Amino acid sequence: MTLLSPDKLPGIRASLIVGSAAFALAIAGALFGRDGAAFYRAYLFAYIFWLGISLGSMGILMVYHLTGGNWGRLTSRISEAASLTLPLMLLLFVPIAFGARQLYPWANPDVVAADPVLQHKARVFNIAAVVLRAIVSLGLWSLLAGALRWLSVARDRRPKPRYGTLFSALSGLGLVFYFLTMTSAAIDWIMSREPHWYSTVFGIVVIMGQALSACSFMIVALWALRKDEAIAPAIHPETLNDIGNLLLMFVIFWAYVSFAQLLVTWMGNMQDEVTWYYQRVRGGWQAVSIALIALHFFVPFLLLLGQQNKRRIAVLGSLAIGLLALRLLDAAYLVLPTSTTELPLPVSWLDFVTPIGIGGVWMACFRWNLSRQPLLVRVAEETTGRSHAERSNIATT
Repeated sequence: MTLLSPDKLPGIRASLIVGSAAFALAIAGALFGRDGAAFYRAYLFAYIFWLGISLGSMGILMVYHLTGGNWGRLTSRISEAASLTLPLMLLLFVPIAFGARQLYPWANPDVVAADPVLQHKARVFNIAAVVLRAIVSLGLWSLLAGALRWLSVARDRRPKPRYGTLFSALSGLGLVFYFLTMTSAAIDWIMSREPHWYSTVFGIVVIMGQALSACSFMIVALWALRKDEAIAPAIHPETLNDIGNLLLMFVIFWAYVSFAQLLVTWMGNMQDEVTWYYQRVRGGWQAVSIALIALHFFVPFLLLLGQQNKRRIAVLGSLAIGLLALRLLDAAYLVLPTSTTELPLPVSWLDFVTPIGIGGVWMACFRWNLSRQPLLVRVAEETTGRSHAERSNIATT
């Protein structure tokens, strides 16, 4: 089993250089541009997108440790490497804390003084409380990701039955903790930008989006690594079919909870409850809404119904790249429009540069994490009845 070193894994330095350059350009735009709030809006939705891959990867990893399956042997190292970027995301939260007044109405004393609703929420929504919750959540998520990695490496070195019990216990408790804390974070970081709107389903919508982002990224990573000698023999149709089914499940579940939120809001038919959707059917955002319905649900749903599409890494990888692009668009859809933002919302060059800045640094961290351990965990490989040559041919398709 080949261990990849940073020197053998190309692109770490290039990712860091591109990310740092884009980051510096975005910060310069924030300092010297006419609209400082544009930087913080772009930064927030870019941060939400990349954090979603980190947290979604950790969630999928915990699901694997609870349910098992040969697909997990193929994807565990990718999920571990992605989830280990969470300490970086803790550091990258700093600009959001500094830009709170530009992002959130509850962070502006003048706005709070004129709004009884914000005054009622002041004990929960204030800069100190929100930043403290963010630090605690991101810190504990980082510890959880580190614990999962430590157990995985320890089991590889000295396989023992007790590791299965430890994985199950940690993953079961970890999933509950993840759902609770991410729901709180989704309210703090996204929903509170529209202070008079609320949804009891919003946290699940965000979490399912994170799972979909992580699964798509996991497939793209497999496609990029398909010719590596350490992983190519393990990429065979049955395993890809399982991963494709997982992606299909997340597509359906994301669409279901998103529609459930819309249905409850539509049935309520109250002004405060429709504010969030009203902002997303004006100023060009209606086109984004239609694109997300058609391309984010119907197209992948129909493609993933075909078994042959799920068994070919090239088809699955191409679909996953498209879904990742749509996940970034969905992050902008969740974050950017608010009742306090003028419509049509102008598209800023920062909306393109900032995701590249965060993404470049994130990818460098991910690739370094991936290079530190073998690409496959040392779990007994399930046989598929196919020859090594057949599996190699499929891997290079």
